[in-house]
Amino acid sequence: MNKRLLTNTSNPDRPSRGRWLLIVLVIHLFLGFGAVALMAFYSRFGTLRIDPEHNPDNSEALRYVVGDLGGMPVRIDRRVVHFVEYDGDPGWGERRAGPVPRRTSSSKLNSFGFYARYPDLGSLSDPEVREDFERYQSTQRATNHGAKIKTTWLDGAVLAGEHYLEHGSLDRFYNNTIGDPDRRGIGRQFISADSPVDGLQLFIPRGTDPVTGELWRYVSAGAGDIYIHRNSEGRVSTYIRCGYSHGTRYYAGCEQNWDMEQHDLSINVSVRYTPDLLPQWRSIQAKLTDVILGFRDQQSANK
Repeated sequence: MNKRLLTNTSNPDRPSRGRWLLIVLVIHLFLGFGAVALMAFYSRFGTLRIDPEHNPDNSEALRYVVGDLGGMPVRIDRRVVHFVEYDGDPGWGERRAGPVPRRTSSSKLNSFGFYARYPDLGSLSDPEVREDFERYQSTQRATNHGAKIKTTWLDGAVLAGEHYLEHGSLDRFYNNTIGDPDRRGIGRQFISADSPVDGLQLFIPRGTDPVTGELWRYVSAGAGDIYIHRNSEGRVSTYIRCGYSHGTRYYAGCEQNWDMEQHDLSINVSVRYTPDLLPQWRSIQAKLTDVILGFRDQQSANK
């Protein structure tokens, strides 16, 4: 399994920022690509430093994230993830009561973020990969996290524990956004359309703006296009939302969502990428699923 994710550093117990991973995912799924501005907020904090004084163990704990990720004991190189949060961590504006708990394989992880370069999922331990990532970040800042850039970097989040969206969440997202369009407000009614992407069904906002005559697909805030893939049982196994750059008919970016229920794990995964990578949706999902499975701590699992 490929485990060469991009390295990064963060404060593992810094309160509240990790909750953006859950909040922006849910907002984006229900409100559309207009929520990308919120995602940009947490991207700006992707290089937080580790504070040894907030760690009960200044050696092992600084090197690895350990815990239970959706029912799987994990041991993750701390450099590959950021915004690490456990069940019971302080919420917004709260201070931790008492010392940081010592983390073990039974500590419930509920969220973390990551960056990875597709398709190699290269690590920042490689000078070339580090340089490439720094260029990517510089471009993001220069364009204010704009969308008209081509990059192979993936910006992802993993949810589990008390942030897990529960069994069947992708089917619920489908039903809440696409199912029974006649009950939706204008500009939020989705209909089926021919898909340009192999293996995906496409749904687009129907109708036109009565003032401008422009298709809602391009002008409705939070609309965008939705792509889904169903598994052999007919359940939604991939849910992708792509939004348009303002005033254009070109995708600004896409966010792909899936879960790991087929592996008997209570884990949700979300990853953002530029539209050029949309045809690679299968490969992206398979590779990152393998990476997450590769975090398993076999030593703890065998106890």
